[in-house]
Amino acid sequence: MSIKRWNAKSDSNQSQIVKTVNAHPYCTVLDLSGVGGGCTDLLVQYRDSKRSELFLIEVKTPGGKLNKKQVKFHVEFDAYVARSADDVFRIVGA
Repeated sequence: MSIKRWNAKSDSNQSQIVKTVNAHPYCTVLDLSGVGGGCTDLLVQYRDSKRSELFLIEVKTPGGKLNKKQVKFHVEFDAYVARSADDVFRIVGA
Protein backbone atom coordinates (compact mmCIF):
# COMPACT_ATOMS: atom_id res chain seq x y z
CA MET A 1 0.00 0.00 0.00
CA SER A 2 1.41 3.38 -0.93
CA ILE A 3 0.68 6.68 0.74
CA LYS A 4 0.22 9.66 -1.51
CA ARG A 5 2.36 12.54 -0.32
CA TRP A 6 1.59 16.09 -1.32
CA ASN A 7 4.35 18.20 -2.73
CA ALA A 8 4.09 20.84 -0.04
CA LYS A 9 5.10 24.22 -1.35
CA SER A 10 5.23 27.10 1.10
CA ASP A 11 5.03 30.73 0.12
CA SER A 12 8.29 32.60 0.64
CA ASN A 13 6.87 34.64 3.54
CA GLN A 14 5.43 31.67 5.46
CA SER A 15 8.40 30.77 7.65
CA GLN A 16 8.79 34.36 8.88
CA ILE A 17 5.05 34.62 9.58
CA VAL A 18 5.11 31.36 11.56
CA LYS A 19 8.17 32.46 13.54
CA THR A 20 6.68 35.87 14.39
CA VAL A 21 3.23 34.53 15.31
CA ASN A 22 4.67 31.71 17.44
CA ALA A 23 6.64 34.34 19.39
CA HIS A 24 3.37 35.93 20.54
CA PRO A 25 2.55 34.73 24.07
CA TYR A 26 -1.06 33.81 23.21
CA CYS A 27 -0.57 32.30 19.74
CA THR A 28 0.40 28.79 18.65
CA VAL A 29 0.82 27.77 15.01
CA LEU A 30 0.40 24.33 13.46
CA ASP A 31 1.78 24.04 9.92
CA LEU A 32 -0.79 22.31 7.67
CA SER A 33 0.92 23.11 4.37
CA GLY A 34 1.67 19.43 3.73
CA VAL A 35 -1.99 18.37 3.95
CA GLY A 36 -2.87 19.42 0.39
CA GLY A 37 -6.29 19.28 -1.20
CA GLY A 38 -6.83 23.01 -0.73
CA CYS A 39 -6.39 22.90 3.05
CA THR A 40 -5.01 26.10 4.53
CA ASP A 41 -1.32 26.47 5.34
CA LEU A 42 -1.78 27.19 9.02
CA LEU A 43 -3.98 26.42 11.97
CA VAL A 44 -3.50 29.21 14.51
CA GLN A 45 -4.74 29.01 18.09
CA TYR A 46 -5.26 32.20 20.06
CA ARG A 47 -5.58 31.40 23.74
CA ASP A 48 -5.61 33.76 26.71
CA SER A 49 -7.46 33.77 30.04
CA LYS A 50 -10.69 34.99 28.38
CA ARG A 51 -10.94 32.99 25.15
CA SER A 52 -9.53 30.18 23.08
CA GLU A 53 -10.16 30.11 19.33
CA LEU A 54 -8.81 28.32 16.27
CA PHE A 55 -8.30 29.98 12.89
CA LEU A 56 -7.60 28.39 9.49
CA ILE A 57 -5.22 30.70 7.64
CA GLU A 58 -3.84 30.50 4.11
CA VAL A 59 -0.53 32.30 3.62
CA LYS A 60 -0.09 34.18 0.36
CA THR A 61 2.56 36.53 -0.88
CA PRO A 62 1.45 40.02 -1.89
CA GLY A 63 -0.49 39.54 -5.11
CA GLY A 64 -0.80 35.77 -4.59
CA LYS A 65 -4.18 34.21 -5.39
CA LEU A 66 -6.05 31.15 -4.17
CA ASN A 67 -6.12 28.18 -6.55
CA LYS A 68 -9.39 26.31 -7.32
CA LYS A 69 -8.98 23.77 -4.50
CA GLN A 70 -8.20 26.52 -2.01
CA VAL A 71 -11.26 28.52 -3.09
CA LYS A 72 -13.43 25.43 -2.55
CA PHE A 73 -11.90 24.88 0.89
CA HIS A 74 -12.49 28.53 1.85
CA VAL A 75 -16.15 28.23 0.80
CA GLU A 76 -16.65 25.08 2.90
CA PHE A 77 -14.76 26.32 5.98
CA ASP A 78 -14.34 29.70 7.62
CA ALA A 79 -10.80 30.38 6.45
CA TYR A 80 -8.71 33.51 6.08
CA VAL A 81 -5.87 34.75 3.89
CA ALA A 82 -2.82 36.42 5.46
CA ARG A 83 0.08 38.05 3.70
CA SER A 84 1.98 39.06 6.85
CA ALA A 85 2.20 38.36 10.58
CA ASP A 86 0.27 41.60 11.15
CA ASP A 87 -2.57 40.14 9.04
CA VAL A 88 -2.60 37.05 11.27
CA PHE A 89 -2.70 39.20 14.42
CA ARG A 90 -5.64 41.17 13.00
CA ILE A 91 -7.48 37.94 12.11
CA VAL A 92 -7.06 36.40 15.57
CA GLY A 93 -7.63 39.66 17.44
CA ALA A 94 -4.21 39.75 19.09
